Amino acid sequence: MRTTLMLEERWPDDTGTATPDVDTSATVFPAPLTTIIAALAGGLLGTAAVYGVASRLAGSLTAVAAIIMVFAVTLAGPRVHAAARTELGRTVAVVLQAIGFGGVVGALVIAA
Repeated sequence: MRTTLMLEERWPDDTGTATPDVDTSATVFPAPLTTIIAALAGGLLGTAAVYGVASRLAGSLTAVAAIIMVFAVTLAGPRVHAAARTELGRTVAVVLQAIGFGGVVGALVIAA
């Protein structure tokens, strides 16, 4: 009995043919520095968007609609990340996801 971990399933003839139902896709982030910059930029954009809209249009239906639109755009982040094939696409996905986080921070600043 072997004690090594096999990364793919092999057929009895040991040809190395992987089964077709195995999903080998994985989420890949952009370069570390690009990820940090994209996350900071998206967080600042989200905070500014929510805080700016709430401070200018407080109490109006327009403010509610604008904040909902900010979060609707950020919901595309995971979908964009899953479909991204380039460094730029992955960076855009990180920015979109960070906008949602920044929006929550902006809402907490308003609530405090």
